Amino acid sequence: MKIINNKNLTILTLYLLSICFCFGCIFGSKAKTPIISPTTKTVIPTTIPIKNIQENIPETVKKSEDSIPKINQGILKILLTNESIARYRINEQLVRRNLPNDAIGETKSITGELFIDTKNNSIHKTSTIEVDLTTLKSDSSRRDRYLKTRSLESDKYPTAKFTTEDIQGSEWLKTLNCIYSSINRLPSSLAEIQLKERTIIEKNCFNNQPIPTTGKDEFKLNGNLTIRDVTKPITWDVKATWTGTTNLTGIASTKFTFDYFNITKPSVPIVLGVADDIRLELDFEATINVIAE
Repeated sequence: MKIINNKNLTILTLYLLSICFCFGCIFGSKAKTPIISPTTKTVIPTTIPIKNIQENIPETVKKSEDSIPKINQGILKILLTNESIARYRINEQLVRRNLPNDAIGETKSITGELFIDTKNNSIHKTSTIEVDLTTLKSDSSRRDRYLKTRSLESDKYPTAKFTTEDIQGSEWLKTLNCIYSSINRLPSSLAEIQLKERTIIEKNCFNNQPIPTTGKDEFKLNGNLTIRDVTKPITWDVKATWTGTTNLTGIASTKFTFDYFNITKPSVPIVLGVADDIRLELDFEATINVIAE
């Protein structure tokens, strides 16, 4: 019988421990089964049908969404700049003057957004122009006060608002419609028209002539004008000059009688007579933006 000395015993012990350690690494590396508390419930997410989501949208949100022109349809946004001027002209005969003259009042306090649908050759009915009547100024402070307190009552009804209905006779709009129909999009500028697109546009819309960079147009803009608490349909005669698809300038004019909007004619000692017609003019400068495709 051999006697194992201390040195050999130590080696044997280390050897056995190393084997145990290796087996422990192999068989002990299995993932432990997670302990689930008996009170814990697994929540399975449910899919809510899109129809149900739409049904739960408040009516006010739906209406606001409906009033916004949809994109991806060749929509142009025409935005009036602060260089635009709204003006009235009323022919009057003053005391101590041999000939009648025009009383003229103006303001630059105008806001306006027009949305042109080039795909459907129309103007969107959310298009509006508003004028701050309290800022109208003429060459007579007495006349201005009279209009503010009597005729227009702008201290009580400060804003005149025009809402569009349709546009008639615009060759520019027809051209934009032709461009959209030809390449299925509306370029944001002439510079970004590709060569192949340019050839198609020139053939379909300009009789194989180069695309013009500017042009003139005359058309009628129909809609409803609100002055004080009275709303009536009116038509603007518009003469415009367009530059590419970026700028639009021109003048719009219309006229109506005092009675049409139930406006009181001025009656003061220094005025012998006032014509029946009120003429409105809008000298406009506008930027044109293509709503992104």
